[in-house]
Amino acid sequence: MVNKILSLDSISDSVGAEVNVVGKIKNIRKKGKLIFFEIEKGNNTVQVASFGKTSASYNRGDIISVSGKVVFNKGIKTGISQHEISTNPNGIEVLHIANSVNKRDKFESKHKYTDLEHRGLFKAKSEFLHSIREYFYSNRFCEVNSPTIVGDICKGPVPDFKVEYFGRDASLSVSNILYHHMFMTSFDRVYELNKVFRGSPSDTSRHVSEIQMLDFALQDINLETTVDMMDEMLKSLVNVLENNGVETNLSKNDDIPRFTFNELCKYLSGKGVSPISEPHDLRTNFEAQQVLPKYIWIFNSPREGYNFFTKSFEEDGSLYSCDAQLRLVSGGQLISGGVREVNLERVLQAIEYGGYDVDWYKPYLEAVEYGVMPHVGMGMGIDRVFSALADVKSIKDTIFFKRDTRKNFVEEI
Repeated sequence: MVNKILSLDSISDSVGAEVNVVGKIKNIRKKGKLIFFEIEKGNNTVQVASFGKTSASYNRGDIISVSGKVVFNKGIKTGISQHEISTNPNGIEVLHIANSVNKRDKFESKHKYTDLEHRGLFKAKSEFLHSIREYFYSNRFCEVNSPTIVGDICKGPVPDFKVEYFGRDASLSVSNILYHHMFMTSFDRVYELNKVFRGSPSDTSRHVSEIQMLDFALQDINLETTVDMMDEMLKSLVNVLENNGVETNLSKNDDIPRFTFNELCKYLSGKGVSPISEPHDLRTNFEAQQVLPKYIWIFNSPREGYNFFTKSFEEDGSLYSCDAQLRLVSGGQLISGGVREVNLERVLQAIEYGGYDVDWYKPYLEAVEYGVMPHVGMGMGIDRVFSALADVKSIKDTIFFKRDTRKNFVEEI
C-alpha cells in the first residue's frame, strides 16, 4: 500500500490514515524505547512518536522521511492534546545527516529564512505582496513591466549601477517613474511591482541596494483621492499582517493625519519645536517625533530640483511641489508621488532648473510631445512599508538575500 503524502495543514483530516511526511528534526526526546521527534515542514510542525528498539542515531537538523499512522493523542499524562504520527524505527528513513552544530548555527545566523519565526514573517510578506496585486487588480489597474537595464532615461540624484549592454554603456534602473509617465499616453491606470537598484553608499537599517518597489499611475489629477486609495490599501495590508499573526503599529480604525508642509511647520512651531526645512528633517528632529503621530501624510513640499516630472506652484515667493508623501516620522519616507507635469515647455524648464541634460530624457520627452494624459503617479518601497507596519527594526530582516554595501554576493550569494 502506498502511504498518503501528508500535508501538515490538513493533519486533522487524516486521523487513522497511513501517511508519509518528510521534514527536518527540530527537537528529540527519548523515553525508554519511545522516541519523540518534533519535525518541521515549512511553517508547520508535527510530533512523531516512534516505539521500538533501534541502533539508529538521530540529530537535530536531520531530514527524515516518516511513514506511520496519524493518531489523536488526548494528552492524558501531559495535558497537551495533539495530532501526531505513530510509527516504529522501520518507518523512519534518514535522508540527510545534519551538519555539525557550529556549521548549522553559522548558516542559520546568516540566512534568516531558516528560522521558523522569520519564515512566518516571509510568508506574511508573500501574502502582503499578493494583497497589493489584488487591490490594484480590483481597482481596474493594468499590471505593466518596465525594463531593468536602461540608458539615461532614469538618471537622477541617486547613484546608479553601471553595466555593459552589447558594447554600450547602460545602467540598472533606479526608478520606473518616467516609464509610467509614458504609459499614460495610452492607459488610464497602470501599476508595477519591480526591482530597482540604488548605488547609494548608505548602510543603515533603511537602505539596501536592491529594493522592491510598487509604482503606479492613474488618470486622476485629484491627489487627495489618490491618497485616499493608499490609505484604503494600507488598512487592507494591516489586515493581512494581523491575519498572519504579525503585530502591527497602525490601526485599521485610525486615519493617518494630513498636513501641507507649511501647516506642519506652523503646527510644530505652536508646539515649541525647532523648525524643519524639508520633510526629511523629521527623521532626526526628536522634538518633532515626540509631538507627532507615528505616521503622517505631507502635501506640497518645497520643490526639489530632480523632481522635474511633478507639477509645482509658487506661493509667497517659494516654489512647492504638487506632491504627497507618507512618512514614518522617526524612520523616513514610505510612499511618495504627485501630480505629474505633462506640459512640454514646463517639463523642459524643470529639467533645466534641476541641472540635467535634456538628451538624457529624449524618449520621455517624445512621449510628452506626443501627448500624455493628466495623471497622478506614486511609488512605494515594499520592503520599507512592510518593515514599518510589522515593526521590524531593519528592512534587511525582511529580504531573503539582501544586497547592501557589505554584502559580497560572489562569496555569500
